[in-house]
Amino acid sequence: MAPKKHKSAPKREEAIIPDWPPLKPLLPPSDLSLTTLIPSQIVLIRNFFTSKLCSNYVSFLRNLPLTTTPGKPKKGDALRFNDRFQVLDGGFANRLWLETGLKELICGEEDGSEATTEDGDEKMSKEQRKELWYIRFQVTCE
Repeated sequence: MAPKKHKSAPKREEAIIPDWPPLKPLLPPSDLSLTTLIPSQIVLIRNFFTSKLCSNYVSFLRNLPLTTTPGKPKKGDALRFNDRFQVLDGGFANRLWLETGLKELICGEEDGSEATTEDGDEKMSKEQRKELWYIRFQVTCE
């Protein structure tokens, strides 16, 4: 899978957009749920990726060019070495939002009705969904 290149801001070098693997197999949106880990801060989506999909992405991500966090720590900060890969890829973000059930989980069903569990219980109220726009997501694998 060869990375694609695109021009970003004029002062930056060309950004490399990975050729992301397919987002398959996925769990049906009805099998996903949100768990609040820290209110108003962190919400988990357990088993968002199946074990096979998670394994595929871990293998793929291992081959990306990681950059070690440079710099000297500020006074009082710990010395850390973090390898990172960062890319702005609106196409991939859109795929995650539309193809994985994330949109239905956060916004409700496609027809505009409330998202509900198989028992008919509401998965999340409109107020809870609004609050999510201010919360970071942590996505976990099986």
